[in-house]
Amino acid sequence: MGPEGNLGGQNVRLVLLETSGNQRYIFTTNRLRENVGASELTYRSGTTWVTEALSELGGPSLPTGAALAESLLDSGVNPPIGPGVVAEVIVAASGKAIILVDSEKTGRALISAVTSRALREAPGLDLTGVMSDEFELGRGIAASQMNLLHRRFEHARQMRTSPTMRYFRLPVVAECASSGLPAAGVETYRDRISPVSTVSAKKAAVRDAGYQRLAASIGLNAQLTELDQVAGVGAWIAVIHADGNGIGRLLIDFEKYAGDDDRAYLTTMREFSVALERATGQAVRDAIASTAGKGAGPDGAPLVQPLVLGGDDVTLVTDAKSALPLTVAFLRAFESRTANEPVLASIAQAALGRDHLTAAAGVAIVRKHYPFWAAYGLAEELLQSAKDASRKAAGHLNPGFSVFDFHALYDTTASELGALRSQLRMADGERLHGRPYVASKLTGESDASGWIGQHAVELLATALSGIARGGEDAPVPNSQVHALRSALFMGAAAADAQFALVRGSYPAAEKLLGSSESLFFDDGDGRATRLLDAVEISEFMKGGLL
Repeated sequence: MGPEGNLGGQNVRLVLLETSGNQRYIFTTNRLRENVGASELTYRSGTTWVTEALSELGGPSLPTGAALAESLLDSGVNPPIGPGVVAEVIVAASGKAIILVDSEKTGRALISAVTSRALREAPGLDLTGVMSDEFELGRGIAASQMNLLHRRFEHARQMRTSPTMRYFRLPVVAECASSGLPAAGVETYRDRISPVSTVSAKKAAVRDAGYQRLAASIGLNAQLTELDQVAGVGAWIAVIHADGNGIGRLLIDFEKYAGDDDRAYLTTMREFSVALERATGQAVRDAIASTAGKGAGPDGAPLVQPLVLGGDDVTLVTDAKSALPLTVAFLRAFESRTANEPVLASIAQAALGRDHLTAAAGVAIVRKHYPFWAAYGLAEELLQSAKDASRKAAGHLNPGFSVFDFHALYDTTASELGALRSQLRMADGERLHGRPYVASKLTGESDASGWIGQHAVELLATALSGIARGGEDAPVPNSQVHALRSALFMGAAAADAQFALVRGSYPAAEKLLGSSESLFFDDGDGRATRLLDAVEISEFMKGGLL
């Protein structure tokens, strides 16, 4: 259990240290080693730097690395604030820390130590520290001070000059080969010498530590290397970006579920943060284990390179074959793992009417030399598309479901999701895709009806099993699949006429049905088909989708 204690009469302050613009900082370059290094520095800003600063200030001596999260729950290691205890850690996660301190002096010293270290070790990282008013614990106002703390953070963040303003271009200087920032030196990588900025050099300097930590976090013994250099990865890779549904709103209203008792509120927040981190990491491990045989690695192992693993936020680079099976497996495992965490399950039940949390994901499948920042940008748009679908609660999608969207970028003339999807919408409004899809396992007639039922991932898996993936002896020959694909772009009537011919010769074509006699189905938002979705990903599937 977490730190307990008699808090009555103790005057304290809350300190928040949090990063902003993480996606821009981590994914601004096309070099995975810098992405991993930036992720590592973001992680340290809310963990290692905070715990080391607290130790120097006379606070708790907390472990670093994987042992940190669980140690926060140990009152012997992280004692409750009181006489002789200058600080108590509530949250210590990637890019965010919340600490209870005994005085303004301690709070200012902590903020100064961590933000100064960020300037030295992670130039370009946008890290802000703020402090609440002094308040007396035990009066039931910790939650209101926490809300004040986050409002002050937003104000301070907006008032500060952006880190991008630190790097002026006059006088004229050489340009960093990866970031475009002013170069401060040169680097040699893969036998190439190129100018490098301080920002990029600092990221690259911690890449090995980042690889090691991330590998350990998903249960890999071997140190990770850049995925595009791994033998067997093939010509295509995928970027998976996943995030929990509604967790930000849940934290804003946290007092409703944790109660107004100060100790209960703070302890529950700490337990929630640790449990969420644990559940997410376990879900990634579960997903990797369950997709064995479907990837491009030895014996079909999925090739996975995590870039971000923090709280409910996950970004992975994988081989294209395992990307979608891994995504579905992760979303389902996330639901299961959060249901097995008592604090997450109880708060989810109180806040959302279910005993687990859900997540959304975007999957961008691209050629391995495609600019990584653009691939991540597409994955982020796909994630937002999935989240938008999950918010269609009014008549469409219950927020109790996990949803994912994907796109395989065969044609790079357009890379923004809006432009890509406009190419798949006919003049009469029919959609030549059925995305996004619901990954949650559906139970009961209510789940299987309407929008939810029509977008179940099982239907995509069925369509995928019905098309050619190995030549003329496949369920439906490649030649017929391509004829159906071409007919789709001539309209639903032409596509269904072609489908009637194929259906008469190949019974397996029944798996492509959208409704009783058509490739198309009506989900309440218009007519759509799953055929093109299945064709788009069939090249990458090894061992099926589920």
